[in-house]
Amino acid sequence: MRQALESEHVTRNLHNWIDLIFGDKQKGKKAFNANNLFYPMTYEENVKLDECSNEFEKNALEFQIQGFGQIPKQLFNESHPQSYTRKLLINQPSFKPSEGVEEALKKEVEELTEEMRKTKRKYEDNMNKQLKEFKVTIDNYALIDNKRKKKFER
Repeated sequence: MRQALESEHVTRNLHNWIDLIFGDKQKGKKAFNANNLFYPMTYEENVKLDECSNEFEKNALEFQIQGFGQIPKQLFNESHPQSYTRKLLINQPSFKPSEGVEEALKKEVEELTEEMRKTKRKYEDNMNKQLKEFKVTIDNYALIDNKRKKKFER
């Protein structure tokens, strides 16, 4: 889970999610264009529980909020800036790494690549082991099934 949340994809796109949930794409024309519109009663400013004179209406609104949730308070009125990862920074035309940084990044990429290879080998070894165990289990069930059939044939 942590690897997924810290992935390059999430880092590159997190600002879009922030805009949809807490930012300028939560309401209005930008929300409409982003297909991010919800039932009016889910927006905080449309629900005034303390102003409800009718107990039935108040209970209905509370039920609506409990059942379908409520849009959080809008925190930003402008688009959230994109976070820059190493990969994004390196690909920027204006990016000029300071002396030694480029070599350090290459070394880190090589280490990560090797780590990924080792993880892949472990995964493949584990899968092969599980497949062998599964095949033995299936073979044992087939053997038992054949013995049962022979008993009934007698």
